[in-house]
Amino acid sequence: MDFTGQRVGVIGTGSSGVQMIPLIARQAKHLHVFQRMVNFSLPARNAPLDPEREREHKASYPERRRAAYDTPFGIAGFPPPTKSALAASPEER
Repeated sequence: MDFTGQRVGVIGTGSSGVQMIPLIARQAKHLHVFQRMVNFSLPARNAPLDPEREREHKASYPERRRAAYDTPFGIAGFPPPTKSALAASPEER
């Protein structure tokens, strides 16, 4: 969409907002961003994998999926919590 010379408002700074805002700002005459809470975002830094690393990753895909399935977050390598956050002392929290 061409925003050249337009006055544009974006509601929200979630994942879509942080991707759209810089692109719209380059074209629009005025950009107003409505944000309820500050969002923290980092570039994904996605890039093609080295062919050898890609081969190794794909070879272990079933194990990776199984490990992710066994976690509460769907991310292998992060074991489930062993106690409730409510049971932690204020110092621990």
